[in-house]
Amino acid sequence: MCSKEILFSILALLFSYHISKSQRIVNANLPYYDERLLHYGFFMAGNYATFNIKRSQFFVDDTTMLAVNPRGTPGFTLGFVVNLRLEQFFDLRLLPAAGFYLREVTYKFENNDPTKDSIQVESIESTYIELPLLLKYKSTRRANTRMYLIGGIKPAIEVGTRKAKIGEDRLLTRNIDVALDYGFGIDLYFPMFKFSPEIRFSYGIINLLKPSDNILSNSIDKLRTNTFTILFIFE
Repeated sequence: MCSKEILFSILALLFSYHISKSQRIVNANLPYYDERLLHYGFFMAGNYATFNIKRSQFFVDDTTMLAVNPRGTPGFTLGFVVNLRLEQFFDLRLLPAAGFYLREVTYKFENNDPTKDSIQVESIESTYIELPLLLKYKSTRRANTRMYLIGGIKPAIEVGTRKAKIGEDRLLTRNIDVALDYGFGIDLYFPMFKFSPEIRFSYGIINLLKPSDNILSNSIDKLRTNTFTILFIFE
């Protein structure tokens, strides 16, 4: 085969590759969506929230208390998405949201009186305004799907909670939290929008325990949030 024939064969292959690639782009949904500098959306999420508890020396020494355990309960979160494209595979995402949580702590006491309940449950109902700032790493897009990883920091401030009455022995918590978030998801491209189911884990790094001179608070040394969330994101 002469050099002209080799050159012609290479050019033919490159041309056919360009045509097939162009066809794939044309046939894909929202082919240039991820090239936008900014895009927006909203999300709905279900969460399962609990506390991560470190028991105190008071709990170890006390002879009337047998156990202190967290108990998780479901909640939900609603929010918006602001996405900034950094480069081909990285985005910076701000997801302001309102999160509704119910976390419980169960106390078990030694009780020799069968007429009295030996279990006491402290319920902490909270509404948080959250401002997660997350870095999104995207895989190469395959047709109308793309996998991704996500991680970052989530500051939150409590705007609604059930406050303990004066004089009551209750478990009290602070109203500011900061958590580390990470997770994964998949982008699904449709003709009019992008839908992204996502799983995210959140671990609080601030001790939320508000010191109070009662047996419930004294039995705990550190109280941190722990949340599992399934998100449904529309952009």
